[in-house]
Amino acid sequence: MAAKLLMTVEEMKDRDKWLKCRNLGIGGSEAAVIVGMNKWKSPFQLWLEKREEVEPEDLSDNEYVYWGNVLEQVVADRFCELTGKKVQRRGLLQSEEYPFMLASVDRMVVGVNAGLECKTANGCAGKQWEGDEVPDAYYIQCQHYMAVTGCERWYIAVLIGGNKFIWKCIERNQHDIDILIKAEKDF
Repeated sequence: MAAKLLMTVEEMKDRDKWLKCRNLGIGGSEAAVIVGMNKWKSPFQLWLEKREEVEPEDLSDNEYVYWGNVLEQVVADRFCELTGKKVQRRGLLQSEEYPFMLASVDRMVVGVNAGLECKTANGCAGKQWEGDEVPDAYYIQCQHYMAVTGCERWYIAVLIGGNKFIWKCIERNQHDIDILIKAEKDF
């Protein structure tokens, strides 16, 4: 693994400490913002937040965020059940080669060079997951995590509308990772 552990899962339970540490670099969901693939935040807004010129939006009362957190373990369990793979939590990771790149990965897959991202989505988002499709922001997030960890692939599992489960494998794309690293450096 090309990453070092900055915070354990236990240490990350201190949300304020985790947010402060996370603000020292660029995380996976922020990578999508930087390359313009996040419909909720602009690169300029993220830049202002990183410079502590504005406060990030408080999402603590957001129902989508709440249920995404609550159901993360359920999504991970179902992935394991369907694939026969085992996963474990890791904590906050930092790239050794690019220390500004951070990763709060949901799970690492045991015994293989891969990780797992767990998602939930409302029923209307189902079309974004049809066939080989994965929402662009999540693809970028997974490539960022592979850049940080050195993994060869990243699994993504999603519970759609509370009753449809899908999982997919995203292979490492070094060309996309190189572009992403450059964009993050420039940011």
